[in-house]
Amino acid sequence: MKIQKINYFDEFEKNAEFAVQSSIILCDFLKNFDSQKTLEIEQQVHKIEHSADRRVHAILNYLIKDFIPPIDRDDIVEIVHRIDDVVDCIDEVAIDLDIMNVQKIRDDVNEFAELIVEGSKALTQMLTAFKSMHKIDEIHKLIVEVNTVEERGDKLFQNAIRNL
Repeated sequence: MKIQKINYFDEFEKNAEFAVQSSIILCDFLKNFDSQKTLEIEQQVHKIEHSADRRVHAILNYLIKDFIPPIDRDDIVEIVHRIDDVVDCIDEVAIDLDIMNVQKIRDDVNEFAELIVEGSKALTQMLTAFKSMHKIDEIHKLIVEVNTVEERGDKLFQNAIRNL
């Protein structure tokens, strides 16, 4: 039986797309918050996270058997796990909303949600550009954009904690 060949770069992009999908669902939910729908949203986001996990396992299982991957094996594992961390964290937010029985959303939470969407989209764009190593300038620009979103999130977090 022949194993279907995968393109790691396409797989990175597809996994990042799971982060975009789940972040949009979470962001839309938080903008139109209804505590009665928390469990429903948690289940939607978790379903996406579960799909992402299945894809991670498929990539890693393929990597074990791949004779000569296009980039270092450790780098592939690291990239796959870091993308999965993003999806897992979004899932964790949805779970926490339910566990903590959140009844009201502060405005800064919506700002965080928008940053998560923005960062997830920039991550996906970066991984799309990563397929073509000739686009090094674009990749660098997108890395800076992801880092900028992270810095804005850090600042927002500091202000949110201060305002509590």
